[in-house]
Amino acid sequence: MSLERIFKNIILLHFINFILIFVSILIMDESLLSMEDLFMGGIVPERYLGVYDSILYILVIINYINLILLYRFIQIARTIYLFVNIIFILTSFLDGPVIFSSFQHVIFLVDAIAIGAIIVLMYYSPLKDKFEKK
Repeated sequence: MSLERIFKNIILLHFINFILIFVSILIMDESLLSMEDLFMGGIVPERYLGVYDSILYILVIINYINLILLYRFIQIARTIYLFVNIIFILTSFLDGPVIFSSFQHVIFLVDAIAIGAIIVLMYYSPLKDKFEKK
């Protein structure tokens, strides 16, 4: 299997993981949700939670669109992908304690591996030349 095919399959895995993350949140057990409410909230004040959530939703949409651009080897997509993922990491510090089911935990781990693989292949493999040609 060529490196390009591997890269595209990892992008598809990342896309599927995004869908699985949202589905797992929708079907999350009520007892876990109630336990999460017992913990102290994040750093973001409650009056700004709507703005904070809106920013995260916009970043998720940008990330979805960007995966399509990465799949087509568009050069600007590399920078956007790295920037969006750095923002996701930084915002995770603002969330406060979070409770996951074991299924969600596995999905997040696989997603983190996929993100790392995509970044490595974009910048440190022969595929980097494919991005620079366009």
